[in-house]
Amino acid sequence: MTGTEEVSQPRRGDPVLWRRIAVPTEFATEDEGLRYGGDVRFGDLRGTGQVDFLVYRSLDDAHDGGGMKPCFMAAFSAAGEPLWSVGDGGVQPSRPGPVAVADLDGDGREEILCFFLDPAVEADPESLANVVVQVRDGQSGEVLRQAAPEALRACRGEGANWVHQRLLLADLRGTGAPRDFVVKLGARVLAFGTEDLELL
Repeated sequence: MTGTEEVSQPRRGDPVLWRRIAVPTEFATEDEGLRYGGDVRFGDLRGTGQVDFLVYRSLDDAHDGGGMKPCFMAAFSAAGEPLWSVGDGGVQPSRPGPVAVADLDGDGREEILCFFLDPAVEADPESLANVVVQVRDGQSGEVLRQAAPEALRACRGEGANWVHQRLLLADLRGTGAPRDFVVKLGARVLAFGTEDLELL
C-alpha cells in the first residue's frame, strides 16, 4: 500500500476476529520448522458452561499423514490454561480424525470419545490392529472405558478413502440421547454403543 488506497471495511455478516487463543506451549510440537498443536475440538469439558479446547495429534501412519491413530491429546481453557495431557509425539492430522466431544452419559459434563494408539501392539500403517476405542473424562483426561473390539482391530485399508475415520455420534437405539456412534472404515461402516463400546 502506498498510503492512499482505501482500506475496505468489513461488510455486515463478515466474520470479525474477536480474540486469539494460543495453544499452550507445552502442548505444541515442531515439524520441519512449523510449530503447531494439532487438530482441535471444542466442548464444555469441565462443566462450567464455558468452552474448552481439546487438541490431538496422530501417528504418521497413513499415505499422507492421516489422522486415524491419535497418540497425543491435551485440553486447555479459553484463557489458554493447560488442563491435562496424555500421550506424546504425533503429527498434525491431514484430515479430521476419530475424536469427538459430547456428554455421553447425561451428567452435564462432556466426555471424549476417541480412537487411541495402543503402543503395546505392533501393526503396519494400514491396520487398526493397534488401535483401541476410549471414553475419557473431559475434565481430567482419565480413561473411563476402553475396548479393542475385534471388528475394529480387523479393519485395514489404504488410499484416500481409508483415512476418513470420523466418529459420528447417533441415537441408534432410540434412547433420546447420542449414546451410540458410527465410524466408516474404508468400505465398512461399524456402529457401537458408548456405554460398553461393543459392536451394535
